[in-house]
Amino acid sequence: MKRAIGIPVFFCILLLFGAAASAISTNDAVAFVTRDNHFLFIEENNQVPVSPISFESKKYWVVPVVNGEDLVTYFPVKYEKAELLTYRPTNRELFKTADILRELNLEKEKLSKNQTAEWFFTNYYVLVFNELGSDFKTETYELNIIETTLEDSKVTSQISKIRPVVLAISLKANDVSQKISSASIAESDFFSTPTPEKADALKGSFDDVFNAILELNKAALDYRNKIDSLKQAISISDADAQAKDYTIKLASPPTSFNNIGKYTSSSLSLSQDIETIYQNVLSRSDSLLNEFESRIKRNDAFNAVYGENQKLKAQTNGEITTIQKGVEVILLNDNRPYWKNQELIKTLDSKWQQTQREFNSRNYDGSALFSGKVADDIIAIYKQGFVENQAKPLISQELLLQIIAGLVVLLVMLILYNKRDKILNMGKETEKEVDISAWKER
Repeated sequence: MKRAIGIPVFFCILLLFGAAASAISTNDAVAFVTRDNHFLFIEENNQVPVSPISFESKKYWVVPVVNGEDLVTYFPVKYEKAELLTYRPTNRELFKTADILRELNLEKEKLSKNQTAEWFFTNYYVLVFNELGSDFKTETYELNIIETTLEDSKVTSQISKIRPVVLAISLKANDVSQKISSASIAESDFFSTPTPEKADALKGSFDDVFNAILELNKAALDYRNKIDSLKQAISISDADAQAKDYTIKLASPPTSFNNIGKYTSSSLSLSQDIETIYQNVLSRSDSLLNEFESRIKRNDAFNAVYGENQKLKAQTNGEITTIQKGVEVILLNDNRPYWKNQELIKTLDSKWQQTQREFNSRNYDGSALFSGKVADDIIAIYKQGFVENQAKPLISQELLLQIIAGLVVLLVMLILYNKRDKILNMGKETEKEVDISAWKER
């Protein structure tokens, strides 16, 4: 029986290992976007996703692309293989999740450099507010001491008003501590295994903390007013000066109380920043999706314009494999005058230039359309071939002229060389004639 149960379990384990082995790494996903295709411009760069994003039981590497510090778009790569997801509704959820991840990281990085603002959702603040709650539990005992020490009806009346506020502050401080702990756990869970649902829930966890801090601050303001009234009652009581000084000090709020205002101010600022993050993510969702879809067209157009063209390759018996190479071969000076179809030759260069202009101006549909026309022209010119009975020259006209000029020079040199003796003898005869004439004159 145990053996029968073990076999299915064994196969399940094998399946799990097989699934894990088939997944691509984050580096594979980045390489697919940046190296294996032509989605990016030269001035753009990528950021490396830390964790895959899960949605509807599937995982995706969502690669951010930036230009300097500005986000350009995201590229969702399937977790199982190097392939883009192009389904817009799913991409909207993936982009939103990746965008929130990125923006929250940037916010935390910004706050780490700021001396006046802090990221609340840490264990440190769990302890801070927990200690604040404990301090106010102690405050209840101090109120009892004041009441029994002075035994004054007005003081007792004020203390009776303060007790519920002190208890409320203690409870609210502990509530803030618990909500920070929950938000910290939600944040850690979101960053390690992000999903669109966790992104939305995280916002709710953050808001719970901010609201709890506001409630705490409201109770703190009420407490401060009542403490002032208590101190006033103590100061006019019949107690001696020493008792008054002692009980007024006991009535003073604990030191931790003085930080509530600072925490409230930081909380409001952080709350506004996070609200802005979520609003910005929502508002730019369409533009990021549109840019991503444009980059798919760019890659397709690049392959059409500059990549290997199977139609060209097949129609030219493998001699021409790309449009660019085909244009170069046909318009080569040694070939151009000899093609039969000179009408297509006249427009081929302008069509090719137009194709490149359309691509560079990001009219990818237009560039792909023009590239198809250029490819058709190349095939037509190639198939019709060269002019009949006029062989294609083996050497260029310019080179031929240079060879003829060289031969002429060589011929002159040979003639001069063959007549060198006659030229030298003519010189000697001239010398002799001069000598004879000179003797006669004597």
